Amino acid sequence: MAIEDANALRQQIQKLETDLAALRQRAHWAHGDDSAVAAVAPSSALDVTSGPTERRKNETEEAWLWNVLDRSLNEIYLFDPETLRFEYANQGALRNLGYSLARLRELSPLDIKPLVTTSRWAELLAPLHAAERDYVTFDTVHERADGSQYPVEVRLQLVDHGRGKVFLAVINDITEKRNLEAQFLEAQKLESIGRLAGGVAHDFNNLLTVILGYAELLETAGPVRLDDVREIRRAGERARDLTHQLLAFARRQVISPSTLDLNVLVRDSSRLISRLLGEHISVTTELGAGLWLVRVDGPQIGQVLMNLAVNARDAMPEGGNLRIATSNVNVNNHAAGNPALPRGEHVLLTVHDDGCGIPTENLPHVFDPFYTTKAAGEGTGLGLSTVYGIVKQCGGHIDVQSEVGTGTTFRLYFPRAQPAESAAHSAVPGRKRSLGHESVLVVEDDGTVRSLTARCLADAGYNVLVAESPTDALRLCAEAQGKIDLLLTDIVMPGMSGRQLATQITDAHAGVQVLFVSGYAKDGGQEGLQFEASEAFLPKPFTPATLLERVRRVLDSA
Repeated sequence: MAIEDANALRQQIQKLETDLAALRQRAHWAHGDDSAVAAVAPSSALDVTSGPTERRKNETEEAWLWNVLDRSLNEIYLFDPETLRFEYANQGALRNLGYSLARLRELSPLDIKPLVTTSRWAELLAPLHAAERDYVTFDTVHERADGSQYPVEVRLQLVDHGRGKVFLAVINDITEKRNLEAQFLEAQKLESIGRLAGGVAHDFNNLLTVILGYAELLETAGPVRLDDVREIRRAGERARDLTHQLLAFARRQVISPSTLDLNVLVRDSSRLISRLLGEHISVTTELGAGLWLVRVDGPQIGQVLMNLAVNARDAMPEGGNLRIATSNVNVNNHAAGNPALPRGEHVLLTVHDDGCGIPTENLPHVFDPFYTTKAAGEGTGLGLSTVYGIVKQCGGHIDVQSEVGTGTTFRLYFPRAQPAESAAHSAVPGRKRSLGHESVLVVEDDGTVRSLTARCLADAGYNVLVAESPTDALRLCAEAQGKIDLLLTDIVMPGMSGRQLATQITDAHAGVQVLFVSGYAKDGGQEGLQFEASEAFLPKPFTPATLLERVRRVLDSA
């Protein structure tokens, strides 16, 4: 072979070695670790002027680093900035995803990230393309070849290695991290429940002392004293209000959402708030124009405003200003500064006072149950925890900002009602009558409530059928000689829920009206029962007058 041919062949071999080294170099950079990048920097990996011995040494080091890279438990990728097609994936990625390398090269990062939309992906990459940041990180999920998903933390870099740009992605499976976070949150929840139980026991012991004490006095005093009866009733009403607060905190309160304008609610509540706070506190409202509708429980949001107003009053003992404002906002997580706040269109309700403010160390606990900085006997610690529970149960989000000496701002975000939710729900007004003659089937598994309900209805003239279980109710319906006009049923019962019972009875007996009754809203493992305005519901505890009025309204609406 001629010397010229040998030299030409040697040059071709050197070029192939250089190209191979460059490809390996790009794979090494995918690790995203500065020390690893430095170990295989372009000056060494692409050095074609060094002698054969030096090149062989570099190739040995690269082979070792290549092996380490491929064995990493992290998923490591290279993909093209323009086409987003994968150019490289290590064995950890192939193992976690269940794809072959050939199949993966036909995909893009969006194909394995089902929760990341095209627009969201563009937002994530924008800082890298604009050179505003060296890398971006975010959490999402990856979808395996078999369709299963797992949570991941993604780190992206855009690297220019001299021959062009390439995206480097290092992905960490955070399933174990998420499990630990869930365990930690569960531990926090148990701690809150313990604090909650202690507060409940204390308050209810006081209430039961009043109820039992006055009841005993009535038994031994001979003629009934109306003052004693009134004290029993007052204690029962306080117990009722406390359970409502606890259910709201626990997000087990039955809610009746309707589509409404928060401006109307704020305008109506502001007058009552002004009287509540007194003349030394100025109440102003700033109502946004063209406010979107929201789907919430109006009375509960009214309670939220009252609780926040009372909290503001206590922070301004010498007087001050309370401002309540509404506005439309299109939430962007980055703009809002809160990743936990869902993106999209919301109505923002802002409550600001210029009171004493909340110390920084207390801010993480303001929504905890029975957490209060007030003196003993001056607060239950349920005000803000109740607010938190109601807002969350209505599908909203709440955050607080405060600084000692400058005041406190609560921001409540409620999702904009969708068009399908904005249809008006109107109840048919009933005639005001206290007596009746219709047939009512009462289904209640608590004996004392069942007896009280049946007695009230019978005294009012109704024909009452009583069942202590859904099974008994179905039997009575089958055996009934005449028509059953109304089914009055508890929601949560052993064996069958009130909803399931109502479905069976109304399917078999046309024209039967239904009135649901419940003391809480947890049924069948669901987070809470949602009631439409068209559905009749009577919350426990109820008075005989409320029971008769609601029964009459349901029957007359037919």
